[in-house]
Amino acid sequence: MNILIQTTQNVVLTYPLANIGVRIAAFVLDLVIVIFFYFGLILTIFGRSEISQILLSALLFMTYHLLFEVFMNGQTPGKKIVNIQVVSMDGTSPTIEQLFIRWSFRLLDLGVSFGTVGLFFAMSSTLHQKLGDLLAGTIVVNKNFLQHPGLHTLIKLNQVEKGHINPLLKQYSDEDMILVKILLSRVRAYDTVENKSLLRKMANKIKQDLKETDQTEDAETYLNRILHDYIIITR
Repeated sequence: MNILIQTTQNVVLTYPLANIGVRIAAFVLDLVIVIFFYFGLILTIFGRSEISQILLSALLFMTYHLLFEVFMNGQTPGKKIVNIQVVSMDGTSPTIEQLFIRWSFRLLDLGVSFGTVGLFFAMSSTLHQKLGDLLAGTIVVNKNFLQHPGLHTLIKLNQVEKGHINPLLKQYSDEDMILVKILLSRVRAYDTVENKSLLRKMANKIKQDLKETDQTEDAETYLNRILHDYIIITR
């Protein structure tokens, strides 16, 4: 199942949602890792003190997902293995606040209900969202189709004078340009009529924003130049 994400250029991109089976696999992998930490580290370091075991195991189970998702950009080790990721509804990286809200309802989603509440919401929601996802405004997607490269890797820069660059480019953000790059990558990977149409729509919208009328460049060439110019003018 796919989700449609509308960019700030009013172009709709499609990303596949992570299916419930893959998410369960990620959960099981994370559980195995937590158990390994418990038996491999906690018992070894702190011995078999009953109070220490209870406190440390509770701390490990409670904070594992939140800490990893904060520091691994919406992923845990289990999610990374199966290549899925938590993102905001607009396709951007989740904020710490969103991840905290999502984590806060984890006990109800997966704990006291033994997973039944989370499974019920995920199966009944069109976007496979658990209760925590619904309240936090997050979804889980297949990371193969949602790449967020750093801007320094977008293109190889040539020496260009800033005076030749449209100053209106400064109205865009890094996230906007990353979405442009994602669409360009999709067109190169999947050369379909639909993707080419989206590319033309995005190019036309940016030309409108920048008040440009030149029609000599095709959409792909134009957007590659826009990426190049954006990095030059904002760095």
